[in-house]
Amino acid sequence: MPERNVDLAVRGGTVVMASSRFQSYIGFSDGRIVQIGGELRSDLEIDATDRLVLPGGLDMHVHLTSLASDELEFHWVDDFSSGTRAAAAGGITTVGNMAFPMPDETPLETIERTHEEAESKALIDYLIHPVIFDPSLSSHEQLDLLRERGHSSLKIFMILGNFEGRSREYLALMEAAAARGMLSMVHCEDGCLIGHLTERLVHQGKTGAEWYGASRPVFSEEVAVTRAIGFAEAANAPIYIVHLSSQAALEACHRARARGVPVYVETRPLYIHLTDERLSDADGAKYIGAPPLRKKSDSEALWNGIWAGEVQT
Repeated sequence: MPERNVDLAVRGGTVVMASSRFQSYIGFSDGRIVQIGGELRSDLEIDATDRLVLPGGLDMHVHLTSLASDELEFHWVDDFSSGTRAAAAGGITTVGNMAFPMPDETPLETIERTHEEAESKALIDYLIHPVIFDPSLSSHEQLDLLRERGHSSLKIFMILGNFEGRSREYLALMEAAAARGMLSMVHCEDGCLIGHLTERLVHQGKTGAEWYGASRPVFSEEVAVTRAIGFAEAANAPIYIVHLSSQAALEACHRARARGVPVYVETRPLYIHLTDERLSDADGAKYIGAPPLRKKSDSEALWNGIWAGEVQT
């Protein structure tokens, strides 16, 4: 192979691929990998001796938004500037942001507003998942426009947006989205059960972080996951279950896949590295998430699910 001129050469590192690792050179031009191995020449080189050279990571579930927006109901710690800096520092080169709508805003309007902010702040690549609180704003025409412009995902909360009262509309939305090759991402927790249990705990004065798990127990996730799977079957729609946390919920997904339901599972680092014992720490409140931390057996089941390919993300 003749020597190739490239914009950037990374030399001396151990290149890690999906199924192998080996020492090699990598050449980049116009921001893309153009050659692995062989002869390279570049005025800009990086010495990666004794280091691993990995593909950029994808984090498909982040919450970034403007800290200055008073019209949004939900506010996050990071915006696209600080959040993508953190991502880049950790080797993440693409993020998928959950974009929450303003009142009466269509999914496309949500995406356009978020893109306007992200375009000027993001240091890495990004894509946008529009959150659907009002399914009536996601008409077939709106879904067609989303698909034409390359957007292929929607985010649905089973615990927000009056899901219980409008479940038929959400089911129809999932079906229409699937017909256009779109993926429905679903937050699976049962709002009725959680509301009832939370009210009981508050009445009993059990409001510390150590009681948080009891307000959102495993069965409140398992029931919601099972229902979401039923929606997927009825709508002939693929679903992506976000931040799954428990063995019981994972087993429900396994059974569904065994009968051909297109269910994809995401978990989070905190569910595989931490357990609910953290909630009893003096600073237990900082470990609160939805769903909450679970038992060690749940963590072990998720690790096994990763090794077995039952957890995709």
